[in-house]
Amino acid sequence: MFKKLPFAFNHPKKLFLIFHHRFLSTLPKFQKAQVYDRFNGPIELREIPVPIPGPNDILINVKYSGVCHTDLHVWKGEFPGAVEFPLVGGHEGVGYVVAKGSHVTNFEIGEQAGIKVCLKEADNF
Repeated sequence: MFKKLPFAFNHPKKLFLIFHHRFLSTLPKFQKAQVYDRFNGPIELREIPVPIPGPNDILINVKYSGVCHTDLHVWKGEFPGAVEFPLVGGHEGVGYVVAKGSHVTNFEIGEQAGIKVCLKEADNF
């Protein structure tokens, strides 16, 4: 599973420009994820595009991820307006940086990185 940061709740249809072209050829085009399309809706295994990091983003190849009570609140619709559908839940992940935007200076390719919940852009750091 690949997850783009800093936005923990990502819309799988958003695409951004690639800033590290040397990694484009090694990244898969698609990934499998548990996805839902509406609050309280069914959660289905789907193949979705691997997101491409924007200038301030990193892309993490997630090795381990937890599903916690916050995910349940989001799925139940208790954070209206904070998410876009379709949605891939899970924000307690850890993995390795596989791509980064041109403005990112605090992460390097291959470093470990973790994912936290970000319900609005101001929460990102």
